[in-house]
Amino acid sequence: MLLHCSFYPPYWDQMELPWYKALAMDEVRSVPVIQVNDSEEKLSVSGKDFEYIFSKKTGQLTSVKYKGKELIREGARLSVWRAPLANDLDNWATWGANLMPRKPDMGTFPAGSWYTYRLDQLNFKLDRFTVKYQDPGRVSIEINDHAEGADYTTAFDNHYLYSIDGTGELTIDHTVTPQGKMPLWLPKIGLQWIMDNSLDRVTWYGRGPFETYPDRKTGAKIDVYSKTVQEMAESYLVPQDYGCRTDNRWVRVETADGTGLQFSGSNLFNFSAQLHSTDNMSRARYPYQLQPMEGYTFNFDYATSGVGCTAISVLDKYRVVPQEYHYIMQVKPYRK
Repeated sequence: MLLHCSFYPPYWDQMELPWYKALAMDEVRSVPVIQVNDSEEKLSVSGKDFEYIFSKKTGQLTSVKYKGKELIREGARLSVWRAPLANDLDNWATWGANLMPRKPDMGTFPAGSWYTYRLDQLNFKLDRFTVKYQDPGRVSIEINDHAEGADYTTAFDNHYLYSIDGTGELTIDHTVTPQGKMPLWLPKIGLQWIMDNSLDRVTWYGRGPFETYPDRKTGAKIDVYSKTVQEMAESYLVPQDYGCRTDNRWVRVETADGTGLQFSGSNLFNFSAQLHSTDNMSRARYPYQLQPMEGYTFNFDYATSGVGCTAISVLDKYRVVPQEYHYIMQVKPYRK
């Protein structure tokens, strides 16, 4: 719970008031039965109103349906890359960024180190896919994969434990471990989804209503905000990552009729909803080079590096360092 304090405009502050709600006995309900269909190429987990489909070739969640409506185009996949910010491409910040090495053909700007390690072109390979636990009201799927960077000397090991219960709620327990050669710091770390275009209404409980980054957020109040994906777009002269919202408790993406997905997690998280693919924004140098895509990009980030300042780069405490990260995400389909 947050307390808003207003003294004399425009001064304001917010304080956290810790609280909890005890679960009453009458709130404990039986969980509906689920069905599991396992074939050579895919695994389907379904209930009364929902269906999740996993590819057994890639380990990826390929479909989420609720009341017959397809909600995603591509499921969660590790993302450590963002379209470089203008400051990431500014040679003035090269020394301050302390990002090495940078191959000459990758540029002398700070982001050249990330390109050198091929963080923008990770190659994913499935290592293991196992149905770990199953009972009438819940199934757990264990998935291991790894994402390879440059020359197979840079990699990220991923361990996912997907748990689905009879209500359709999905829990993703994710541990990512960097391996091999790494830059001093990363653009971000989290999971990226591609949502269906119809889920174009976004409501979140976090900082807003404008975009914020870890080192550019203290002027944004924590509240409940709503915008469309189109309204969250930022028209920068140089195409780059945009629209990050920080310090979130939950975020919902939904259709005009109120069908959607709610995301929450074990800790505060950052998210963005972007009209273009990350690859397109990374390659484009002018706005006219931005191309529409099927669906839109939804980034759920456990940690995000700041934006820094010209010639100064991002301060150390706002950098995402390459270390093991563990995060638990909850995804709940719904219809209002």
